[in-house]
Order: sequence, then structure tokens, then C-alpha cells
Amino acid sequence: MQLKTLANNVIAETPGIPTPIAVSVLREAINIFCAKSTVWREEASYSFLDGLYTIAPPVGTRIVTVISPIDVDGESVQGYGREYQAVRTGYKSRFFVMQSDNSFILYSRLNAVIEDEKEIVAHIALKLNRIATEIDDVIGERWYDEIASGAKWLAMFMPNQPWSNPELAGYYKMKFDEGIKAAKAYIESGYRQPLSDGKRHVKGYFK
Repeated sequence: MQLKTLANNVIAETPGIPTPIAVSVLREAINIFCAKSTVWREEASYSFLDGLYTIAPPVGTRIVTVISPIDVDGESVQGYGREYQAVRTGYKSRFFVMQSDNSFILYSRLNAVIEDEKEIVAHIALKLNRIATEIDDVIGERWYDEIASGAKWLAMFMPNQPWSNPELAGYYKMKFDEGIKAAKAYIESGYRQPLSDGKRHVKGYFK
């Protein structure tokens, strides 16, 4: 989905805002939304060299994080940040340690050594890179209103602009934050849809 298309909603409520600025604040809102909620997730494509798994993000995206746990030969394996010290524990399970936003090393707990290449299935949380002009259709459609609220907040909060509106910006910031919470709940519920009581209050979830 093209960002320019999504930006029309922002432009309609921020009279006078140039399209490039509308697209820019929309991109920023998408990235805040995706970074805080990790709702945009895809299976990772990776390469392996000298003990290091390196993940290639899809075109136009950046990696927020590798979702833990990952699957290694059918085993659920937990991950840790790069500051984690790999130590021998005597347990036979594995763990992985991030080396950068898009790379990690797989260790054996038994002797804290780097393991050879294994068959893994990993998922990554994504956001847009700085020059992206489109977003995944599913994310754009599913979270359109919430992301647009974030873009309106960012636009209206700009000082001394024809479209500035600090009071209304506060309202859209609230709607944006509510959207992030809803996205987190959507992930935690196992990607189930929220049930509404008719007052936009979430009662529960269904498959």
C-alpha cells in the first residue's frame, strides 16, 4: 500500500500540509507504531557464516527485533541481548545471543560453544526504512485508523505551521497510544480479532 494513498487521510484534516511532509509524518507514525507494538512480523530469511546467522530484511524495511523464541530443529530456543554473557550451565538446551539488529549466534548451554549451522525458523518484527514509499497491505489496512491518528498527532504538534493544532494533537496522541495497546493485545491474544461492546471498548477476542 502506497504511503501517499494513506497520507490522504492526514492531509484532509491538516489543511495546508504539503504531501511530502504528510508522507514523512505518516512514515514516522508507522515506525513508532511498529516498534512499540511489534505487530508487523514476518518469517526471516537468513544466511550462515562462521557461526553467525545474518537476517536480510525485506526491501524497504528495517528490523526492530528478532522475536524470541525461535525454532531450532523443532526446539523452542530463547534469545538474549548482545550484552548477555554466554556461560556453561550443564543444561543441554540452546540459546541465541543477538550481535546486532539483524544477526545472532546460536550457543549450546552445555559447554557455551557456538553451534554449527542448524535448521531454524525465526520471525522478525519490522518497520520502514527512511526512504520507503509503501507498507505491507495487511498492516496498512488493519491498522489504518490507528496509524493515521499518529500521523495527525505528529503533524498537528508541529509549531507555527498553518496546520498546527496542539489541542487536537493531544486527542490524536491518545487515539494513537490506544491503537498501540490494541496491537500489543492482538499479538498477545494469538492474532485474534477484538470483540467490541458497541462503545469501542474491547470485551474479549475470538479467532
